[in-house]
Amino acid sequence: MTGYNGDVTDLDAAFAEAEGHAEENADGVGLAHAKGTHVAAVAIWPREEGEPTQGVITVSRAGRPFGEDDHELLRTLASRASLALANVDMHDDVARQAVTDDLTGLASHGLFRARLDDEMRQAARYHHPVAIAMFDIDNFKAFNDTYGHQQGDLVLRRVAEVLSETCREADLAARYGGEEMALILPHTDLDGAHELAERARLAIERLSVPRLDGQGSLSVTTSAGVAAGDHGRGDSLVAAADTALYAAKRAGKNRTVRAGDPGADAIARELAAATERPNGE
Repeated sequence: MTGYNGDVTDLDAAFAEAEGHAEENADGVGLAHAKGTHVAAVAIWPREEGEPTQGVITVSRAGRPFGEDDHELLRTLASRASLALANVDMHDDVARQAVTDDLTGLASHGLFRARLDDEMRQAARYHHPVAIAMFDIDNFKAFNDTYGHQQGDLVLRRVAEVLSETCREADLAARYGGEEMALILPHTDLDGAHELAERARLAIERLSVPRLDGQGSLSVTTSAGVAAGDHGRGDSLVAAADTALYAAKRAGKNRTVRAGDPGADAIARELAAATERPNGE
């Protein structure tokens, strides 16, 4: 972005000359002169060596040329500007990390929870359904144990890519934790969620993830559980989808189970019974 304060009419060439010298000179300062006006520019250096300069600060005045004291003042201004820009970049990085999972590029768990709470409030107010689809990579521990954690990370990234591509514009794909990922599906009932989750599961099943040792590729499957509702807490919806996911695992993996299906209901009853047992039984 370029901005000027004051009348710089007919000084474009002098400004360009001084700014060019500033980016070329080792001390970061460039000078020029035109029509009785002296121009000085100082480069704002990047945070990392080898990156282009972040910009220039250019000043001009009539009559008296810029001396070494002026150059030092300009370098001080450039240093402060560079620090300010670095702080802005750092703030952006922190904000981005707070809402994005570094490994997969999906939404973070924190953003998932915040978005789900908001969607549940909207659902309760306007009486439209919200669905959750939970995905877990089958036998993921074996990828890490057999081929190493870098291979496991690649599997996670490839599965995340499929989920991102499957999502509609209003949906949110998130890394829920470990090898578990989730989709928030606004305005989607249970059947619609099952259809979308199945589409994603089948696309993942078609994946061919290259082995990092160059010895062929790996196949990946996922189990999925879906739930939907138009009221209540987001935690309850997640729990219902997670129970359905557990049912999919128990039924043989690589499948999608709806909350309320017989297998999911049976597991829900088991979990409820286990919670009600006194300690020690």
